[in-house]
Formats: sequence, structure tokens, C-alpha cells
Amino acid sequence: MKKIILFLLINALLFPLCTTVQGKKKKVRKEEKTVVLQLTEEQQRKYDYFFLEAIRMKEKKEYATAFGLLQHCLEVNPNASSALYEISQYYMFLKQVPQGQAALEAAVENAPDNYWYNQALASLYQQQDEKEKAINILEAMAVRFPAKKDALFALIDLYNQKQDYGKVIETLDRLEEKLGKNEQLTM
Repeated sequence: MKKIILFLLINALLFPLCTTVQGKKKKVRKEEKTVVLQLTEEQQRKYDYFFLEAIRMKEKKEYATAFGLLQHCLEVNPNASSALYEISQYYMFLKQVPQGQAALEAAVENAPDNYWYNQALASLYQQQDEKEKAINILEAMAVRFPAKKDALFALIDLYNQKQDYGKVIETLDRLEEKLGKNEQLTM
């Protein structure tokens, strides 16, 4: 019995050390605990080609072809935030909101420092009347993108809708620190 427990303990300790699977390297970020797929040069070149071709098809208004190319991009790299964002826009246009929302959430998860992906997700949450989720995204944006004031203005609006006037005042104070005192903000 002790040998089995020891065997399981050793396997449990050694299993996370295995970092390669079929030639693909995986890297684990400690702070986020997500697995990031590292593409080979050839895979990255393939992804770039198909992604750019999808954008070209989108510009030519050949949306079905572009959608198919984006799906192929996600086969090459399922964590590609650019392809996830683009495909989410197609799902939204097709009124398939759950798929679009899932793709957009994955894009933000894979590229949390992309302002536009975060902004799109916050707007989607506001349209879906998911105020708490929108507030969480906007609060993170206010910290992550201190030069941008849009997140703070949106937070003021959301806190006002929730009638959380203490948070409205806190957010106005934060905005005043960034913009300085002015009459419009005070009013």
C-alpha cells in the first residue's frame, strides 16, 4: 500500500514537468494558470497566411470564405486571440450571440492587454444587460490602461444604472485625478 501511495505521489510530482506533446511546446503561466501553445515557425507562418487571407476575403465581402479561413486559423492555433476576435464578430452578425460571446471571452483571456478586445467584451456585456461582468471588465481596463478614460466614463454610467452612488463618486474621483478639476466633471 505504501508503495502505491509513493508511486502516485512521484507521478503527481513528475507529470507537470512534462512540457512537450507531439512536438508542440506548452508553457504554463503561474499567475494565470493557462496553457499557452507555442507554435513552430511553420505553424506560425501558416496561421499568418490564413489569417491575412481571411482579412482579405472579408475586405472583398466574401464572408463565407473568410469565416472558413478563420476556422482553419483556429485549427492551427486554437488560442489565437486575433482569429477568435474576428470570428466572434461573424457570430454576432449571424445573431449567434452565445458562440460570439464565448469566442470574444476567449480572445480577451488569451490577450488581456488588448484594449479593443476588452472594450468589445465590455460593450457586449452591457448589451446583454450583464452589468456585473461589464463592471469587472471595465474595472480591470481602468487599471490595465490608465491613459484611457473611456472605461471610467462607462463605469460611472453602469454604477449610476445600479444606483450605487458611492461607487459613482469613487469613480468620479478617479477620473478627476486623471483629468484634473473642471466644471463639467464636477457637475
